[in-house]
Amino acid sequence: SYWWIFTFMCLQAACSTGGMLTEITLRFVGKEAYGKVRLWGGIGFAFGSFFTGLLAHALGSYGVIFAESMFIGVALACTVFCLAHASHNEQLLTASSAGIDLTVEAPSSAPPSSNDLPNGSAGETT
Repeated sequence: SYWWIFTFMCLQAACSTGGMLTEITLRFVGKEAYGKVRLWGGIGFAFGSFFTGLLAHALGSYGVIFAESMFIGVALACTVFCLAHASHNEQLLTASSAGIDLTVEAPSSAPPSSNDLPNGSAGETT
C-alpha cells in the first residue's frame, strides 16, 4: 500500500549517509581523484541495476532482497576494513615522516639508575 512505501521511504531518507560518505570519500581520495571515483560509482550503479534486474527475474523479489542485503553487508564490511587499514597506515606514515619513533621497547626489570631520574636522585622523593 502507499502508506507502507511512504513510511519506509521516510525511514530510508532519515537514515541516509550519502553526505557523510561523500565527505569521507573526498577526504580519502582528494579533490583531484574525486571525479574518477564518482565516474566509477556511476558505472558500478549501472551494472548493479542491470544485474539486479536479471537477479529479480531469476529469483523473484524476496530472493533479490536477500541476495542484495548479503552483498551490501559484505561490501560494507570490506570497505570499513580497508578504510581502517588505510587510516592506520596513514597515521604510521605521518608519524614516521614527522620523526616520531613508534617502536615499543619491553620494560626493564632493573631499578632506574641515577641517570634515568631527574636531578640525579636515585629513588629519592621530595
